Formats: sequence, structure tokens, C-alpha cells
Amino acid sequence: MPKNLDGSKNEAADMIRWMAVHPKIQRMLCVEDYDADPEECLEIIARLEEQGFYTLIYVLLLKNKYQCVIGNAIERYETELWANEWQEKGDKWMCENLKTRIKAEMEFQELKKKKVK
Repeated sequence: MPKNLDGSKNEAADMIRWMAVHPKIQRMLCVEDYDADPEECLEIIARLEEQGFYTLIYVLLLKNKYQCVIGNAIERYETELWANEWQEKGDKWMCENLKTRIKAEMEFQELKKKKVK
């Protein structure tokens, strides 16, 4: 098993080697026009989970979020998490949190506009 100079596990090297022997999964994760259908996503998630490549599950879902079933599943999951957090932390906290996030996004969009100019 590859190690970093400090002796820790080299997860990037493990992932690269694994992807080299799973080119279809690599294409589904890395090629823009190569989308996975829901059944393929389930299969890939299971295989990535077996390897401990959890970050790649997030990448797979983001890449395929515009596919209707995947997008709806993500939206329902996010809504459930949001509702649970709202219930746990209360109305005032959620309103402040939302206002802060909206302001931050407005600032981010303004910075993007300035960089384009």
C-alpha cells in the first residue's frame, strides 16, 4: 500500500490506481458528456463506498445532479437535512444563517463580476 513521506496512507495514489482499472467509472466521473443513469449511480456509489472513496461519491452526485432522478434525490435529502437543522436550532438561528449565506453569495457574485471585467 502506497505511503506518503510521513508514513500516512496515500489515498490519491490508491484512487488513481483503482480508477486505472475501472475506466468506465473514471469516464463517468471525469468526462463532461458522460452521464450516469440512476442505476449506474447506485452501482458506482456502492463500488466507491467499498474502496472508501467517499469524496468521489460527492463528485459523482454533483456531476449528475441535473439528471432528474439524481437531482430530485439530492434535493429531497438537502430539504430533509435543512428541516432537521431548522427544528434543532430554531427559527431565529435559521433566519440569521440564511441571511448571512445570501449576503455572502451576493458578495461572491459581485467578486465574480469584477474578475470578468
